Amino acid sequence: MNLEVPLVVIGGRGPHGLAWHLLMRDRGLEGSYALVDHAKEWLPSYGSRGPMQHTEFLRSPHEFDFALGAPSRSMHQWRDGQGQAPLANVYTLAQAEDAAFNEHDSSDVNRAPRKAFHAYAQDVAFKTQAHQHVIHGRVTCAEPKPDGWMIQLDGGRQIHARVILLATGIAPHRYVPERWRTWWRHLPDELKRHSFDGPPARSVAGRRVAILGSSNSSSWETALSYASLGAKVTLLSRHPNPVERQFPFPVWWVDPTEISAFAARPSVERLRILTKTHIPRSAVPGTHRRARSAGIRIVHHARVRHVSEVWSSAQVVYDVSAKPRSVERFDLIVAATGASPRIRDVPFLRAAAQTCRAPVHTSGPARNTPILDHDGRWKNLPPIYPLGAFMFGRVGYAALTLASATRVLPLMVDPILHDAGIKATRS
Repeated sequence: MNLEVPLVVIGGRGPHGLAWHLLMRDRGLEGSYALVDHAKEWLPSYGSRGPMQHTEFLRSPHEFDFALGAPSRSMHQWRDGQGQAPLANVYTLAQAEDAAFNEHDSSDVNRAPRKAFHAYAQDVAFKTQAHQHVIHGRVTCAEPKPDGWMIQLDGGRQIHARVILLATGIAPHRYVPERWRTWWRHLPDELKRHSFDGPPARSVAGRRVAILGSSNSSSWETALSYASLGAKVTLLSRHPNPVERQFPFPVWWVDPTEISAFAARPSVERLRILTKTHIPRSAVPGTHRRARSAGIRIVHHARVRHVSEVWSSAQVVYDVSAKPRSVERFDLIVAATGASPRIRDVPFLRAAAQTCRAPVHTSGPARNTPILDHDGRWKNLPPIYPLGAFMFGRVGYAALTLASATRVLPLMVDPILHDAGIKATRS
Protein backbone atom coordinates (compact mmCIF):
# COMPACT_ATOMS: atom_id res chain seq x y z
CA MET A 1 0.00 0.00 0.00
CA ASN A 2 1.31 3.42 -1.02
CA LEU A 3 -0.88 6.22 0.24
CA GLU A 4 -0.66 10.00 -0.11
CA VAL A 5 -2.40 12.05 2.57
CA PRO A 6 -1.74 15.65 3.72
CA LEU A 7 -1.45 14.83 7.45
CA VAL A 8 -0.74 11.74 9.57
CA VAL A 9 -1.24 11.41 13.32
CA ILE A 10 1.19 8.78 14.62
CA GLY A 11 -0.30 7.28 17.75
CA GLY A 12 -3.65 8.29 16.32
CA ARG A 13 -5.89 6.29 18.62
CA GLY A 14 -4.86 8.27 21.70
CA PRO A 15 -6.44 11.48 23.04
CA HIS A 16 -4.69 13.70 20.48
CA GLY A 17 -5.70 11.53 17.54
CA LEU A 18 -9.33 11.44 18.64
CA ALA A 19 -9.34 15.18 19.35
CA TRP A 20 -7.80 15.90 15.93
CA HIS A 21 -10.45 13.75 14.24
CA LEU A 22 -13.21 15.67 16.01
CA LEU A 23 -11.68 19.05 15.20
CA MET A 24 -11.39 18.11 11.51
CA ARG A 25 -14.81 16.48 11.33
CA ASP A 26 -16.42 19.63 12.68
CA ARG A 27 -14.67 21.56 9.88
CA GLY A 28 -15.69 19.18 7.11
CA LEU A 29 -12.12 17.95 6.55
CA GLU A 30 -12.52 14.23 7.15
CA GLY A 31 -10.62 13.13 4.04
CA SER A 32 -7.46 15.09 4.83
CA TYR A 33 -5.79 12.96 7.52
CA ALA A 34 -4.95 9.45 8.63
CA LEU A 35 -4.65 8.10 12.17
CA VAL A 36 -1.86 5.52 12.32
CA ASP A 37 -1.80 3.19 15.32
CA HIS A 38 -1.32 -0.50 16.09
CA ALA A 39 -3.76 -0.32 19.02
CA LYS A 40 -7.11 -2.08 18.73
CA GLU A 41 -8.99 0.36 20.95
CA TRP A 42 -9.22 4.09 21.49
CA LEU A 43 -7.19 5.65 24.30
CA PRO A 44 -5.23 2.42 24.88
CA SER A 45 -3.18 4.05 27.66
CA TYR A 46 -6.39 4.22 29.71
CA GLY A 47 -7.41 0.62 29.02
CA SER A 48 -7.02 -2.45 31.22
CA ARG A 49 -3.46 -3.11 30.02
CA GLY A 50 -2.24 0.46 29.50
CA PRO A 51 0.03 2.60 31.70
CA MET A 52 -3.00 4.10 33.46
CA GLN A 53 -4.39 0.67 34.37
CA HIS A 54 -3.87 1.13 38.14
CA THR A 55 -5.63 4.50 38.23
CA GLU A 56 -9.18 4.40 39.56
CA PHE A 57 -10.09 8.07 39.05
CA LEU A 58 -8.65 10.45 36.47
CA ARG A 59 -7.55 13.88 37.65
CA SER A 60 -9.40 15.54 34.81
CA PRO A 61 -12.20 18.11 35.17
CA HIS A 62 -15.13 17.99 32.78
CA GLU A 63 -13.61 20.74 30.62
CA PHE A 64 -11.10 18.13 29.40
CA ASP A 65 -13.71 15.99 27.67
CA PHE A 66 -14.12 15.59 23.91
CA ALA A 67 -16.96 18.09 23.48
CA LEU A 68 -14.62 20.56 21.71
CA GLY A 69 -17.50 22.92 21.05
CA ALA A 70 -20.20 20.27 20.57
CA PRO A 71 -22.24 19.94 23.80
CA SER A 72 -23.76 16.64 22.64
CA ARG A 73 -20.28 15.07 22.99
CA SER A 74 -19.82 16.26 26.56
CA MET A 75 -18.98 13.68 29.21
CA HIS A 76 -21.85 15.18 31.22
CA GLN A 77 -24.29 14.09 28.50
CA TRP A 78 -22.87 10.60 27.97
CA ARG A 79 -24.83 7.50 28.93
CA ASP A 80 -23.26 4.06 29.21
CA GLY A 81 -24.78 0.78 28.02
CA GLN A 82 -27.00 0.60 31.11
CA GLY A 83 -28.33 4.10 30.59
CA GLN A 84 -26.34 5.44 33.53
CA ALA A 85 -24.39 8.73 33.52
CA PRO A 86 -21.20 7.98 35.50
CA LEU A 87 -19.51 11.19 34.29
CA ALA A 88 -22.43 13.56 34.88
CA ASN A 89 -21.04 15.19 38.04
CA VAL A 90 -17.33 15.40 37.23
CA TYR A 91 -15.83 18.46 38.91
CA THR A 92 -14.99 21.70 37.12
CA LEU A 93 -11.76 23.65 37.03
CA ALA A 94 -13.41 26.28 39.22
CA GLN A 95 -14.20 23.64 41.84
CA ALA A 96 -10.63 22.35 41.67
CA GLU A 97 -9.44 25.73 42.97
CA ASP A 98 -11.99 25.81 45.81
CA ALA A 99 -10.31 24.80 49.07
CA ALA A 100 -13.63 23.81 50.63
CA PHE A 101 -14.43 21.53 47.70
CA ASN A 102 -11.00 19.92 47.85
CA GLU A 103 -11.14 19.33 51.60
CA HIS A 104 -14.77 18.62 52.40
CA ASP A 105 -17.30 18.79 49.56
CA SER A 106 -15.84 16.46 46.94
CA SER A 107 -16.47 12.73 46.71
CA ASP A 108 -15.94 9.94 44.22
CA VAL A 109 -19.07 11.01 42.36
CA ASN A 110 -17.26 14.24 41.43
CA ARG A 111 -14.38 12.42 39.74
CA ALA A 112 -14.07 10.64 36.41
CA PRO A 113 -13.66 6.87 36.85
CA ARG A 114 -10.97 5.75 34.43
CA LYS A 115 -13.04 2.86 33.09
CA ALA A 116 -16.05 5.09 32.47
CA PHE A 117 -13.94 7.73 30.73
CA HIS A 118 -12.34 5.03 28.58
CA ALA A 119 -15.79 3.74 27.57
CA TYR A 120 -16.94 7.31 26.89
CA ALA A 121 -14.01 7.86 24.51
CA GLN A 122 -14.81 4.60 22.66
CA ASP A 123 -18.39 5.78 22.27
CA VAL A 124 -17.40 9.23 20.97
CA ALA A 125 -15.04 7.61 18.45
CA PHE A 126 -17.71 5.13 17.30
CA LYS A 127 -20.46 7.71 16.91
CA THR A 128 -18.21 10.04 14.91
CA GLN A 129 -16.88 7.17 12.72
CA ALA A 130 -13.28 7.84 13.66
CA HIS A 131 -12.37 4.25 12.75
CA GLN A 132 -12.76 5.12 9.07
CA HIS A 133 -9.54 7.16 9.29
CA VAL A 134 -7.44 4.56 11.13
CA ILE A 135 -4.57 2.73 9.45
CA HIS A 136 -3.58 -0.20 11.65
CA GLY A 137 0.14 -0.74 11.85
CA ARG A 138 3.43 0.20 13.43
CA VAL A 139 5.63 2.96 12.06
CA THR A 140 9.13 1.62 11.40
CA CYS A 141 10.70 4.74 9.85
CA ALA A 142 9.84 8.38 9.20
CA GLU A 143 12.14 9.76 6.51
CA PRO A 144 12.37 13.51 5.84
CA LYS A 145 11.65 14.56 2.24
CA PRO A 146 11.74 17.98 0.53
CA ASP A 147 7.93 18.00 0.48
CA GLY A 148 7.26 16.37 3.84
CA TRP A 149 7.69 12.81 5.13
CA MET A 150 7.82 9.27 3.82
CA ILE A 151 6.40 7.08 6.56
CA GLN A 152 7.25 3.38 6.47
CA LEU A 153 4.87 0.92 8.13
CA ASP A 154 5.33 -2.73 8.97
CA GLY A 155 4.56 -5.03 6.07
CA GLY A 156 6.27 -2.71 3.57
CA ARG A 157 3.48 -0.14 3.44
CA GLN A 158 4.29 3.53 2.81
CA ILE A 159 2.49 6.80 3.42
CA HIS A 160 3.62 10.14 2.03
CA ALA A 161 2.48 13.08 4.16
CA ARG A 162 3.24 16.77 4.35
CA VAL A 163 2.80 16.96 8.12
CA ILE A 164 3.19 14.58 11.07
CA LEU A 165 1.47 15.00 14.42
CA LEU A 166 3.52 12.93 16.88
CA ALA A 167 1.18 11.52 19.53
CA THR A 168 2.97 8.38 20.70
CA GLY A 169 2.16 9.02 24.36
CA ILE A 170 4.03 7.89 27.46
CA ALA A 171 3.81 4.11 27.00
CA PRO A 172 7.09 3.72 25.06
CA HIS A 173 9.00 5.69 27.68
CA ARG A 174 8.64 3.82 30.96
CA TYR A 175 11.27 4.95 33.44
CA VAL A 176 13.60 3.04 35.75
CA PRO A 177 16.08 5.21 37.73
CA GLU A 178 19.61 4.97 36.41
CA ARG A 179 21.01 3.84 39.77
CA TRP A 180 18.61 0.85 39.68
CA ARG A 181 19.31 -0.33 36.16
CA THR A 182 22.09 -2.80 36.92
CA TRP A 183 20.12 -4.85 39.46
CA TRP A 184 16.88 -4.33 37.54
CA ARG A 185 18.45 -5.88 34.44
CA HIS A 186 19.65 -8.96 36.34
CA LEU A 187 16.55 -9.54 38.48
CA PRO A 188 14.41 -12.42 37.09
CA ASP A 189 11.27 -11.33 35.26
CA GLU A 190 9.03 -13.32 37.60
CA LEU A 191 10.15 -11.14 40.53
CA LYS A 192 9.72 -7.69 38.97
CA ARG A 193 7.18 -5.59 37.14
CA HIS A 194 6.85 -1.97 36.07
CA SER A 195 3.57 -0.23 36.84
CA PHE A 196 3.10 0.20 33.06
CA ASP A 197 3.13 -3.58 32.53
CA GLY A 198 -0.12 -5.45 32.09
CA PRO A 199 -1.84 -7.41 34.87
CA PRO A 200 0.31 -10.01 36.68
CA ALA A 201 0.48 -13.40 34.96
CA ARG A 202 -0.52 -15.17 38.18
CA SER A 203 -2.55 -14.30 41.24
CA VAL A 204 -0.98 -11.97 43.80
CA ALA A 205 -3.50 -12.79 46.53
CA GLY A 206 -1.64 -13.28 49.80
CA ARG A 207 1.74 -12.53 48.23
CA ARG A 208 4.16 -9.94 49.59
CA VAL A 209 4.41 -7.08 47.08
CA ALA A 210 6.67 -4.04 47.39
CA ILE A 211 5.76 -0.90 45.45
CA LEU A 212 8.88 1.18 44.79
CA GLY A 213 8.45 4.84 43.93
CA SER A 214 8.21 8.43 45.04
CA SER A 215 5.16 9.79 46.79
CA ASN A 216 3.16 10.60 43.69
CA SER A 217 -0.19 9.55 42.30
CA SER A 218 1.30 6.64 40.33
CA SER A 219 2.89 5.02 43.40
CA TRP A 220 -0.22 5.26 45.55
CA GLU A 221 -2.64 4.15 42.82
CA THR A 222 -0.43 1.16 42.01
CA ALA A 223 -0.28 0.19 45.68
CA LEU A 224 -4.06 0.44 45.98
CA SER A 225 -4.54 -1.61 42.82
CA TYR A 226 -2.38 -4.49 44.08
CA ALA A 227 -4.04 -4.34 47.50
CA SER A 228 -7.43 -4.72 45.81
CA LEU A 229 -6.13 -7.97 44.28
CA GLY A 230 -5.44 -9.33 47.77
CA ALA A 231 -1.69 -8.69 47.92
CA LYS A 232 0.11 -7.82 51.14
CA VAL A 233 1.41 -4.45 49.98
CA THR A 234 4.32 -2.39 51.28
CA LEU A 235 4.80 1.04 49.71
CA LEU A 236 8.45 2.08 49.91
CA SER A 237 8.06 5.79 49.25
CA ARG A 238 10.93 8.22 48.85
CA HIS A 239 8.80 11.04 50.27
CA PRO A 240 6.07 11.65 52.87
CA ASN A 241 2.36 11.61 52.10
CA PRO A 242 1.55 13.59 48.96
CA VAL A 243 -0.41 16.80 48.92
CA GLU A 244 -4.02 15.87 48.20
CA ARG A 245 -5.87 18.02 45.66
CA GLN A 246 -8.30 17.56 42.79
CA PHE A 247 -5.94 18.96 40.20
CA PRO A 248 -2.15 18.58 40.24
CA PHE A 249 -1.23 22.24 39.64
CA PRO A 250 -2.78 25.73 39.46
CA VAL A 251 -5.50 25.81 36.82
CA TRP A 252 -4.11 28.87 35.05
CA TRP A 253 -1.65 26.52 33.39
CA VAL A 254 -4.55 25.10 31.33
CA ASP A 255 -6.37 28.33 30.53
CA PRO A 256 -6.21 28.89 26.73
CA THR A 257 -5.30 32.56 27.13
CA GLU A 258 -2.51 31.72 29.56
CA ILE A 259 -1.29 28.86 27.34
CA SER A 260 -1.02 31.22 24.37
CA ALA A 261 0.70 33.89 26.46
CA PHE A 262 3.21 31.40 27.86
CA ALA A 263 3.96 29.93 24.41
CA ALA A 264 4.57 33.44 23.05
CA ARG A 265 7.33 34.14 25.57
CA PRO A 266 10.95 33.70 24.47
CA SER A 267 12.24 30.17 24.95
CA VAL A 268 14.79 31.19 27.58
CA GLU A 269 12.08 32.90 29.62
CA ARG A 270 9.74 29.89 29.38
CA LEU A 271 12.44 27.55 30.61
CA ARG A 272 13.31 29.93 33.45
CA ILE A 273 9.66 29.97 34.58
CA LEU A 274 9.45 26.17 34.44
CA THR A 275 12.66 25.82 36.44
CA LYS A 276 11.43 28.18 39.16
CA THR A 277 7.91 26.73 39.33
CA HIS A 278 7.51 24.20 42.15
CA ILE A 279 4.64 21.76 41.67
CA PRO A 280 4.44 19.50 44.75
CA ARG A 281 3.79 15.79 44.37
CA SER A 282 0.11 15.27 44.83
CA ALA A 283 -2.72 12.75 44.62
CA VAL A 284 -6.49 12.95 44.61
CA PRO A 285 -8.14 13.74 47.96
CA GLY A 286 -8.65 10.68 50.12
CA THR A 287 -5.71 8.70 48.72
CA HIS A 288 -3.89 8.31 52.03
CA ARG A 289 -7.11 7.36 53.80
CA ARG A 290 -7.87 4.74 51.12
CA ALA A 291 -4.36 3.31 51.50
CA ARG A 292 -4.72 2.96 55.28
CA SER A 293 -8.16 1.36 54.88
CA ALA A 294 -6.71 -1.12 52.39
CA GLY A 295 -4.11 -2.22 54.95
CA ILE A 296 -1.15 -0.95 52.94
CA ARG A 297 2.04 -0.67 54.94
CA ILE A 298 3.72 2.65 54.15
CA VAL A 299 7.42 3.33 54.68
CA HIS A 300 8.28 6.98 54.10
CA HIS A 301 11.71 8.36 53.11
CA ALA A 302 12.74 4.91 51.90
CA ARG A 303 15.59 4.86 49.39
CA VAL A 304 16.06 1.52 47.66
CA ARG A 305 19.74 0.66 47.26
CA HIS A 306 19.67 -2.82 45.78
CA VAL A 307 17.39 -5.73 44.95
CA SER A 308 18.58 -9.29 44.38
CA GLU A 309 17.14 -12.78 44.06
CA VAL A 310 17.36 -14.77 47.30
CA TRP A 311 15.59 -18.13 47.64
CA SER A 312 13.16 -17.36 44.79
CA SER A 313 12.22 -14.02 46.34
CA ALA A 314 13.29 -10.42 45.85
CA GLN A 315 15.53 -9.19 48.66
CA VAL A 316 15.24 -5.41 48.94
CA VAL A 317 17.93 -3.35 50.66
CA TYR A 318 16.81 0.17 51.55
CA ASP A 319 17.60 3.09 53.86
CA VAL A 320 15.11 5.11 55.90
CA SER A 321 16.40 8.51 57.04
CA ALA A 322 18.87 8.03 59.92
CA LYS A 323 17.76 4.47 60.75
CA PRO A 324 19.99 1.43 60.15
CA ARG A 325 19.83 -0.14 56.70
CA SER A 326 16.81 -2.41 56.29
CA VAL A 327 16.64 -5.72 54.41
CA GLU A 328 13.33 -7.41 53.51
CA ARG A 329 12.18 -10.13 51.15
CA PHE A 330 9.14 -9.89 48.87
CA ASP A 331 7.48 -12.18 46.37
CA LEU A 332 7.25 -9.36 43.80
CA ILE A 333 8.50 -5.81 43.39
CA VAL A 334 6.76 -3.21 41.24
CA ALA A 335 8.56 -0.08 40.04
CA ALA A 336 5.94 2.68 40.12
CA THR A 337 8.38 5.18 38.63
CA GLY A 338 6.30 6.51 35.76
CA ALA A 339 7.60 7.69 32.41
CA SER A 340 10.47 9.80 31.15
CA PRO A 341 9.66 10.77 27.55
CA ARG A 342 12.79 11.17 25.42
CA ILE A 343 12.15 12.35 21.89
CA ARG A 344 15.30 10.73 20.53
CA ASP A 345 14.20 7.38 21.96
CA VAL A 346 11.30 7.27 19.49
CA PRO A 347 12.90 4.62 17.24
CA PHE A 348 11.39 5.58 13.89
CA LEU A 349 12.56 9.20 14.32
CA ARG A 350 16.08 8.54 15.56
CA ALA A 351 17.78 8.57 12.15
CA ALA A 352 15.90 11.66 10.97
CA ALA A 353 16.73 13.58 14.16
CA GLN A 354 20.41 12.72 13.87
CA THR A 355 20.67 13.47 10.15
CA CYS A 356 18.89 16.82 10.42
CA ARG A 357 20.41 17.66 13.80
CA ALA A 358 17.01 18.29 15.28
CA PRO A 359 17.67 20.06 18.60
CA VAL A 360 16.53 18.97 22.06
CA HIS A 361 16.66 20.54 25.50
CA THR A 362 19.64 19.12 27.36
CA SER A 363 18.95 20.38 30.88
CA GLY A 364 16.24 21.61 33.20
CA PRO A 365 12.70 20.25 33.61
CA ALA A 366 12.18 20.15 29.81
CA ARG A 367 15.31 18.08 29.12
CA ASN A 368 15.08 15.38 26.45
CA THR A 369 12.14 17.16 24.82
CA PRO A 370 12.40 18.81 21.39
CA ILE A 371 13.15 22.47 20.85
CA LEU A 372 10.09 23.79 19.04
CA ASP A 373 9.49 26.92 16.99
CA HIS A 374 6.78 29.47 17.79
CA ASP A 375 4.03 27.30 16.22
CA GLY A 376 5.10 24.03 17.84
CA ARG A 377 7.15 22.42 15.04
CA TRP A 378 10.35 20.54 15.86
CA LYS A 379 13.11 22.69 14.44
CA ASN A 380 15.31 21.57 11.50
CA LEU A 381 12.81 18.96 10.27
CA PRO A 382 9.92 18.98 7.78
CA PRO A 383 6.69 19.93 9.56
CA ILE A 384 6.32 17.64 12.57
CA TYR A 385 4.41 18.70 15.67
CA PRO A 386 5.38 16.70 18.81
CA LEU A 387 2.38 16.59 21.13
CA GLY A 388 1.71 15.73 24.76
CA ALA A 389 4.66 15.75 27.14
CA PHE A 390 7.01 16.62 24.27
CA MET A 391 5.40 20.10 24.26
CA PHE A 392 6.27 20.74 27.91
CA GLY A 393 8.96 23.32 27.12
CA ARG A 394 6.56 25.27 24.93
CA VAL A 395 3.20 25.23 26.76
CA GLY A 396 4.15 24.13 30.28
CA TYR A 397 2.13 21.85 32.53
CA ALA A 398 -0.92 21.74 30.25
CA ALA A 399 1.14 19.32 28.15
CA LEU A 400 1.10 16.74 30.95
CA THR A 401 -2.69 16.27 31.12
CA LEU A 402 -5.65 15.66 28.82
CA ALA A 403 -5.58 19.44 28.35
CA SER A 404 -2.82 18.78 25.84
CA ALA A 405 -5.39 17.22 23.50
CA THR A 406 -8.49 19.24 24.30
CA ARG A 407 -7.16 22.73 25.14
CA VAL A 408 -3.70 23.01 23.54
CA LEU A 409 -4.21 21.19 20.24
CA PRO A 410 -7.17 23.40 19.20
CA LEU A 411 -4.87 26.43 19.51
CA MET A 412 -2.48 24.87 16.96
CA VAL A 413 -4.96 24.02 14.20
CA ASP A 414 -4.34 26.98 11.87
CA PRO A 415 -0.56 26.59 11.38
CA ILE A 416 -0.95 22.80 11.09
CA LEU A 417 -3.57 23.15 8.34
CA HIS A 418 -1.41 25.72 6.57
CA ASP A 419 1.60 23.40 6.57
CA ALA A 420 -0.53 20.54 5.30
CA GLY A 421 -2.05 22.64 2.53
CA ILE A 422 -5.56 21.97 3.84
CA LYS A 423 -8.25 24.60 3.41
CA ALA A 424 -11.15 24.52 5.84
CA THR A 425 -14.58 24.15 4.24
CA ARG A 426 -16.37 25.46 7.32
CA SER A 427 -15.39 26.83 10.72
